[in-house]
Amino acid sequence: MANAQFKIDLLEQNSKLVAEISELKKKYTEVEAKNVKLRLVMEENTDLKTRLEVLEKKNKTDTTILIAENVELKDRVTKLEQNQIQIITLTNRKHLPQKILCHPQLVQNYL
Repeated sequence: MANAQFKIDLLEQNSKLVAEISELKKKYTEVEAKNVKLRLVMEENTDLKTRLEVLEKKNKTDTTILIAENVELKDRVTKLEQNQIQIITLTNRKHLPQKILCHPQLVQNYL
């Protein structure tokens, strides 16, 4: 009789362990799925960091180019303003005809 009870106890314990193993397998599968997602997120993060670095370099290059263009345009505006002042001064001095004043090329030829 004790042997039969011992066998029943072992079967119950075995059933509990089988259920626990099933639960652990389920949790393991869930953890593995989360690990896969985490790896994908980490890869995406690495890709985004690389992309950001490329964009920052491009932005720096573009900014440098725009600054240079801005300096060039400011120089051109300054020269144009100086030319305009010279033309006005010459106009006042020489009283150029109105037709010539309307055409900057003619003013240059006249000078």
